[in-house]
Amino acid sequence: MPVFPALGPPEVTSLRDTAPGSADPKTCWSHDTVAASATATLFRASHQHDAPHVYWFRAPCPEQMTPARIASLQRALAARGLYAGSISGQMNSATQDAVQAYQAPLGLDSRQLSLAAARQMGLIDIGLED
Repeated sequence: MPVFPALGPPEVTSLRDTAPGSADPKTCWSHDTVAASATATLFRASHQHDAPHVYWFRAPCPEQMTPARIASLQRALAARGLYAGSISGQMNSATQDAVQAYQAPLGLDSRQLSLAAARQMGLIDIGLED
């Protein structure tokens, strides 16, 4: 199982085509595609894969990503020098680029905001169940 120490507990479950079947139904997941050449590095695999793979990771649920929370995300990214756009409260391309710039050095090269990154920036509470 891949581990991204900078993001805390393992957020990426494995390479698969669908969200983890054993996941708590109250959790939300997002996914991204890893190029074949990056798969071995990202997942510390011992062999190369010929085709791109989809990987799944926990993400904030859609109802959590309100315009106010997205504006907070934009401010948090701007404070880190990663976002120079307007604070619009919209998950636009510039915001997604900044999310990727924030997460990539932590081991998750995705434009989709992970739950771990949102928590790390103080945007989502860490619940008692986690």
